Amino acid sequence: MATRWMKWNEGTHIFEYSTDGITFNPLPLDASILTQGVIDPARLPPGLPNLGGDNVYTGAVPISLENAAPFLQYKETDQAADQKIARLAVDGGSFKIQSLTDALVATDLLVLNKSGGLVITCSAGQNHYFLFNNNAAIGATIRNSNAGISASAELSLFNDAGMRGLLKVFSSAHSSALARDSFQAIGYGAGGLQFWATDAAASISFFTASNTNPRLVINAAGNAIFSGNIVEQGRAAAIGYWIAVPYSAATYGANAGIWTVQSSDQNTYSYMLLGKTFFFDVRIINSSTGAGMGTALTMTLPSVIASNVTSGTYHLREGATQEIGMWHVSGSTLNFFRSSYLTAHVSSQADAVDIRCTGFFQIN
Repeated sequence: MATRWMKWNEGTHIFEYSTDGITFNPLPLDASILTQGVIDPARLPPGLPNLGGDNVYTGAVPISLENAAPFLQYKETDQAADQKIARLAVDGGSFKIQSLTDALVATDLLVLNKSGGLVITCSAGQNHYFLFNNNAAIGATIRNSNAGISASAELSLFNDAGMRGLLKVFSSAHSSALARDSFQAIGYGAGGLQFWATDAAASISFFTASNTNPRLVINAAGNAIFSGNIVEQGRAAAIGYWIAVPYSAATYGANAGIWTVQSSDQNTYSYMLLGKTFFFDVRIINSSTGAGMGTALTMTLPSVIASNVTSGTYHLREGATQEIGMWHVSGSTLNFFRSSYLTAHVSSQADAVDIRCTGFFQIN
């Protein structure tokens, strides 16, 4: 049996052994038999995390967490109850930022899924500010870069409460969303969308292409100032523009006899629409009547017009006779009568019948 020597080294406080009684080496120990005392951190391997101090990790993958739902958890000990703990987690294929109660009940504050969808949940009664692009040239932006999505759905803002604060815009130089230069778009459910400039002296301006030429300005007095025309009810012509009716022989007729209007006789036939009001201007010069004329000379109104029954006066010349007649409109027909409603128009007048009439009436 080989001889072994063992001694206690007072300098290193460890046992040493020797096979020749001259050269001594530290005695190998099994860590599982250590049941007392504390190991000096300096004696631990350099790559082992230090629970009581700072840790610096290097390498291509400094930290790798592998689990069905891995997370990093932080506890801020000086915060109030149920407000101390936050967590970075990966769960269900989404990256999450969570707040936790002291009982470790988690609430998702931010969820970013694999498709790039982002959901931010704000606590009730809290003010939240989101800066998506801190570019000094263009400010903060929210952008949809998916060309496959309809342009009309590029940005949607929802407030599930259905009431106030859908969108607020204000300068960071002011401390409140109700500062002088602030603006709000407020959803009121069935009440629609309201735009609000919180300064009583402010105007709201709408621009296209350039911020130097507003297309629409709504000033503090409530006046709407347009740089272009106003088109209503899907009509082709803007408000205030007269529309010339092209000549057609079929436009003109009579309830008895023949009223002949040549192209050169139609000096003016134009109209303008404003809401449900039809304005017209008719000047027929040197037209002709045939034999056996009745009580009404007639004109067909544009096909877009269906009017209520309305009457007015106009100037009539038939040969040497001049008088103030009465016009009457019903449906799509404009009728011209003489001053005496039941008196027939003068027959057989060659190039001697003039009508000058300007009026307006309500349309359906």
